[in-house]
Amino acid sequence: MNRNFLNAFANLISKGYSDEYNRNDVIKFRNDLLDKDYERKYIDTQMDFVLTFFRHWLKLPIQMERGDRLEYATNPPEPYADEEIISMERRAKGKFNLLVRLYRSTGCRLQEITHLWDTDINPYTKTIFIHEKTCTDCPDCRSRGGVWRPKTPAGTRQIPASDALVKELLALSKGLLFPDKHGHVEQHMLREIQKAVRGSGVQKIKTHRFRDTFATNKLRDNPPVDWLTLQRWLGQETIDQVIEYVAWLDSQSEESRAHANKEDIRYQAAAD
Repeated sequence: MNRNFLNAFANLISKGYSDEYNRNDVIKFRNDLLDKDYERKYIDTQMDFVLTFFRHWLKLPIQMERGDRLEYATNPPEPYADEEIISMERRAKGKFNLLVRLYRSTGCRLQEITHLWDTDINPYTKTIFIHEKTCTDCPDCRSRGGVWRPKTPAGTRQIPASDALVKELLALSKGLLFPDKHGHVEQHMLREIQKAVRGSGVQKIKTHRFRDTFATNKLRDNPPVDWLTLQRWLGQETIDQVIEYVAWLDSQSEESRAHANKEDIRYQAAAD
């Protein structure tokens, strides 16, 4: 996906040398995407990758000004309902049943599971270790010199897993736990999961929804998981995303409904 973003930018601007690119080129790229009716968040993601590429890989940072980046409302969490999880787990068989349970009970990102090895499962601490590792299967990993890295530095972490889940993972083959049919990193895991749960009646099968499910479940638990602990388990750089989950859950609560309904009667006595 990142390659596609960069190719789209380079094809649109078509300059011969990397040091010729500047702020106006990025703005032209942004406006072209706006004209094509892409969502603002998606456009900002593309802009961010282009800017990161020039800053991190080429050491030629492009300076943007205030107002150059698009403002957009963040998408609210979209956890699966309990009945949706149950339906998917009933439908999925074999390793796909395990994958559904693994994603929703650890909050891992898509590639964190596709790059998971047997040595990442600790049978003593009952944890899953997400960390940098060698990989020459993926185009992006090869472009980084044959290395896969978590999305952010905070992505390197230990995530607790249930006794039963650890036992199932350790019973899998050595090496990659969920390889493709050639023994390489699975490049189409989301598509394979979608096929495995087809007929479950669940719409919008996305791995990030499993992540939302994990986070909201941990905050709903009694007692809830501490915010900072959840931040570490999710591999987030800041507490902001956890606060988003908390605010969303609060908006769904009976207390929030009572406060909203109170507005219907707040001034009745004065009016009478």
